[in-house]
This record gives sequence, structure tokens and C-alpha cells, in this order.
Amino acid sequence: MSFVDQDYILNLMEGLVSGLFEKTIGEKVQTPFLRMTWDEAMERYGSDKPDIRFDMKLVNLNEVVKDVDFMVFKSALENKGYVKGINVKNHASDYSRKKIDQLTELAKTYKAKGLAWLKVNNGVGEGPIAKFFSEEQMQRLIEAMNGEDNDLLLFVSDTKYMVVCDALAALRNHLGKELNLYDPKELGLLWVVDFPMFEYDDETQRYYAMHHPFTRPKESDLDKIDTDPANCLADAYDIVLNGFELGGGSQRIYEQDLQQRAFKALSLTDEQVRN
Repeated sequence: MSFVDQDYILNLMEGLVSGLFEKTIGEKVQTPFLRMTWDEAMERYGSDKPDIRFDMKLVNLNEVVKDVDFMVFKSALENKGYVKGINVKNHASDYSRKKIDQLTELAKTYKAKGLAWLKVNNGVGEGPIAKFFSEEQMQRLIEAMNGEDNDLLLFVSDTKYMVVCDALAALRNHLGKELNLYDPKELGLLWVVDFPMFEYDDETQRYYAMHHPFTRPKESDLDKIDTDPANCLADAYDIVLNGFELGGGSQRIYEQDLQQRAFKALSLTDEQVRN
């Protein structure tokens, strides 16, 4: 078992952080802080350091667009990829084609191949990709995106989950600031917990530690180090403020056998371990 319960650590740190805010800038922050798993953060915000001061959550559209004959979406899904979108509520009229092209360039800096979009007008999606949707498919998409008139719907698709998340998260943060969707004085504090222990790199074809090799797995996932490293969760936590990581920590591995198993999952040689 872990030496110290995670809840104890997070509660202790919340007291410290709230005290620091009050003493340094005279701001009282409400405790307990919101707690969100890494998976929830990525699915909803595309980031493991989400800015929770405004909405505009990511929507997973794999099931919604699986039968749409739009090659960009179709190709991603046929290769076990992802299609996600965000809804820029009531701002379609503020974005000309030129401004949308600028958003596209922003998405491309995060390795997205492009940015698909629709504007909702009279309950119908209008834009370059509209011709690929049947009336029923379009209505299903608008409903999934909670689309209403004057909404701008933005979509990213790719075979890689992190490309989709990174691009949409960058767009979300950019739009939140550009459209003044939050109070800059608000303090959106939260914990992100249950990080993956490992992340797989396609180029080197091996796992790397998401935090570091000494992070302890959750007690429920000890066996997954050997059998299912892709789904092994770590007893790790980051504290996040307004889209920035303030700090992080984890329980540490303290048994030699478990540490060796973690090194093995990381494909480290005996010499690398000794070094």
C-alpha cells in the first residue's frame, strides 16, 4: 500500500495554496478544488492543464460522422482515428473566411492537417463540407454539437488522438481569449489526477514514462505494468490554474521488484538502470 493516501496530500496542498493566495494577493479561493481525471480533461478540453473558466468543451464525433462521405473524416476513422469538434457559440458572424483561415493555420502548427468548419443558419450547417452530409446526417451533427443559429462549428480529425486534442485545445484557448469568454481575474483551480503511467512512441516503438520512471501505479493497476501498460494509471496529480500547470507530484515506487517491472515496461537495459 502507498505510504500516504492521495486525498490527504491533495487536501493538505489545497490548504497551503489557498493560504498563499489569500496572503499574497488577498484572494480567497474555494476549497476543495475540482478534481478531474486525465482522461476527462483530454476528452472535454483536449489538454491535461485545462482552463475551466469557460465552456466550449470538445465533442467526440466518431459515431456521429461514421457514415458521412467526407474523405477527411472517413480516412481518419478507417484508420482507427478520431473526429472531434468545438462549438463557438453565437460567433459565426464574427468569423470571415479569412479569419477562419487564420484559425486553420493555428491548428496546423499543432500538426493538424487542416480545419473543417460549418456555420449554423436557420438550423442548417453551411460551409465547404456541408455538401458531404445528407439532411439527416447534418441534423445529427448539429444536435451532437448543440448547434444553434450563428454558431461556428470547428472540426479536427486525425489518426492520432493527441494531434486532435492538441489542435482543438489550442483553438479553444485562443478563442476563449480572443472572444473574452472568461473573467481574467477568476481563479480556475483544479487537480488533474489518474495520469497514464506510460505513453507509447510510434517512432521508437517503446513506452516512455509520462512523468518519470519512479512514479507509482495506482494500487488497482499494479498488474497492468506487465500485462497492459497502455492502460496502467499512475498515482500522480497536477495542480492547474487557468490553463497553466502550477506543480505536480506523485506517490513513488518504494519496492525494488515493482521498480524493476516498471523499468522493464520502459525497455530499459540493466546498464541504463544502473546509470
